[in-house]
Amino acid sequence: MPDVDFRALFQAAPGCYLILAPDLTIVAVSDAYLRATMTVRETILGRPLFEVFPDNPEDPTADGVRNLRASLDRVMADKQRDLMAIQKYDIRRPESEGGGFEERYWSPTNSPVLDEAGALRYIIHSVEDVTSLCRANRDLRAAKEESSRKERIAVFGEMIGSMAHELLNPLGVVASSVYLIQQHAGDESRVTKHVNRVAEHVQIANRVVKAMADMVKDHLPDSESVSLAAALAVAVDAVDLEPGVEIAVRGVAELPPVDGGLIQLRQVLTSLLENAVTISAPNGRVKVIGRVDGDAVELAVEDSGPRIDEKERAGLFNRLVANRAGRVTLGPAVVKRIVEQHGGTIRHEDGAAAGSRFVLRLPVRHAQGA
Repeated sequence: MPDVDFRALFQAAPGCYLILAPDLTIVAVSDAYLRATMTVRETILGRPLFEVFPDNPEDPTADGVRNLRASLDRVMADKQRDLMAIQKYDIRRPESEGGGFEERYWSPTNSPVLDEAGALRYIIHSVEDVTSLCRANRDLRAAKEESSRKERIAVFGEMIGSMAHELLNPLGVVASSVYLIQQHAGDESRVTKHVNRVAEHVQIANRVVKAMADMVKDHLPDSESVSLAAALAVAVDAVDLEPGVEIAVRGVAELPPVDGGLIQLRQVLTSLLENAVTISAPNGRVKVIGRVDGDAVELAVEDSGPRIDEKERAGLFNRLVANRAGRVTLGPAVVKRIVEQHGGTIRHEDGAAAGSRFVLRLPVRHAQGA
């Protein structure tokens, strides 16, 4: 049997491997590791690990050296493999490539190599470069934060618009009453003075409220095809689950798309879920059930909390905000207006066993000629 050149095999291995002596000097390295770290075998062999790979001095939060040393210390103490969490550990660029440090993320594993007596002989430091994945996740988080910011702005606009419309009616009544008082005030100068002052300020308030309403017109943003399943997935992710509360979803993935504004529909679903989760706590269950009914889809959000009494039910869709357990979300009035802007309806009914069910009904996209 021919001799096997294990050094050549190790160096050509496809993985990124670094072999360390117990004093943490580098004794061997694979070609893949050299490529990944932009280093040269002859210049790193025999040198201390952290001399070759120091922390990035430009990053005050760098903790790669500390975390890697702690892992290696555990391997030496326990003589067991140690899997590290994903670690930011920047790599020094060669001077020929401009010097400085390059941002890198790694998934490291440190494994002991023992002799026949069980003493530590080497440590295999293996890594996987996950920089591209971490950057993609970071970009996704930034995109979600931007989307969330836009949603908050859109929701604020909806609330302002709803509040403005709600205020216009009582202001109209006040203006009419002031006009009648002016006609019958006679020559009483003090009454006339104060009534005129009230009339002036009512006119100012009217102008302000109308300006608010004009800023948030009752029209949809650019219409688009909206997947309720995708919108619901984002809403579920945005809800803070109470202890023990579960959300069960059935029949939503099969729903056809609807036509409308994605941000508004996401916020409607988030508000319905947030309310249902809060009411169902602790240890309750929220059900979201979808179905197709002719040219419309129905999405029911059912909680397991107490039923709504008759008195509260009478004014349910008049509330602009919902405030439960310190959480303020869109109230049924704003939710109803958004749904109606989409050509849909929303209704409240008792749950099957307990609690409440809000049923959202929207026309499917093809039914609108889209």
